[in-house]
Amino acid sequence: MAKVFKLAPWPGTLVFTTDREEWNRLYVKREGVNVERYQQSAGLTWDDSGYHLVGIFDGKVGTLAHEMGHAACDILNHARTGNYTEGHNQEQFCYLLGHLVEQTYPIMLKGDKNEK
Repeated sequence: MAKVFKLAPWPGTLVFTTDREEWNRLYVKREGVNVERYQQSAGLTWDDSGYHLVGIFDGKVGTLAHEMGHAACDILNHARTGNYTEGHNQEQFCYLLGHLVEQTYPIMLKGDKNEK
């Protein structure tokens, strides 16, 4: 079941799911077309004027960070705080964010007190 989050103080709503079929149903309901070409994606983020639909299908924290990076850029665009979608800058940022979180999250989970 998708979870719905209000984004206050930013405009919009974020809908989050880990179920690919549910993500696709929600997308088709708003957009009217299927996204068959993305069915192998580990995660998907789609934005429609403040409605942010995020799906994480592989259970990886790096994918979560990557897709939330896209959502954050879209949310800031709607809040008119700058242009976060120029060229491919958003994609590069999101891959880097996903990689960094994927590498550091296990350390945080272990609670390694020796890490500074």
